[in-house]
Amino acid sequence: MDETILLLGGGNGDWSAPFDKIDAIDIKTQKYIQIQTLPDVNHGYPHERKFHSSVKHRNDVYIIGGWSDNQVSSSNIEENATIYDDVWKLSLIISE
Repeated sequence: MDETILLLGGGNGDWSAPFDKIDAIDIKTQKYIQIQTLPDVNHGYPHERKFHSSVKHRNDVYIIGGWSDNQVSSSNIEENATIYDDVWKLSLIISE
């Protein structure tokens, strides 16, 4: 896992990256991979979101805050956005 770049989050006006699988680049092979995550036993996976912070510690990824937009008005201003002030820990399933 030390030779892997994780690509966490992102999106556009219609889509936000989910957290059940995390996109990554394997530096050794220079190939795109997906890493499965384990959901929280009580709450499942975090809602898809943008503008969050994230950090990896050992085999866990922490997702902090962010927001999701529910709709975009004709003037391209986000309306009815949900702002998150939560912290999630996702465990990475590592297959060596």
